[in-house]
Amino acid sequence: GIVQIDNGSSEENAYMMLVQADGKIVVHASVKPGRWTSIKGQEVGFLRYRPNGTLDSTFNSTGIALRQFSTGYNFPDGFTVLKNGAYVGAGHINDQAALWKFEATGALSTNFGIGGKVLRPPQNGAAYTAVAEQADGRIIAVGRNDYPGGGKDLLQRYFDNGAPDTSLQINNLITNLVGAEYGQWEQIVLTPDQKI
Repeated sequence: GIVQIDNGSSEENAYMMLVQADGKIVVHASVKPGRWTSIKGQEVGFLRYRPNGTLDSTFNSTGIALRQFSTGYNFPDGFTVLKNGAYVGAGHINDQAALWKFEATGALSTNFGIGGKVLRPPQNGAAYTAVAEQADGRIIAVGRNDYPGGGKDLLQRYFDNGAPDTSLQINNLITNLVGAEYGQWEQIVLTPDQKI
């Protein structure tokens, strides 16, 4: 079967989908509200569906939870479902790698970072592409961190409140493993003993 949702936006994009243990389907998405005039100003967040394909009204009352974090560029990528049912999305806001967190109810997690989001210090073209939760609740994010003339693979760990975990060494930045001019990690997997 096919499910289509049209909320009147000029642009709607799905970036990643997961099926929860309860069978509900969660989509990480961006929406450009209103008439399309610019690529800027997207809303990012989550849509949650029941197993039968209908929007889950227990999630933000509509099944859709979106937020415009910036009037500039807001782009999602990967996401993870935390042990408590909350969702942490990865992406970038303007040129800063970013994470955002929504509760299982669809409400923005105001105790995460500032206003529900965490921004890495600005770098040209930096972005988080994937995120995972460790057994102790800390959050690992990977992606890219661009520099003039090239870039580096990016690795950062955060506490569950969005504060950076500086105990992760190598300055939280890893150079490209194959010596390429440009690098970007796309996925992250944690082994049972919590190795990355």
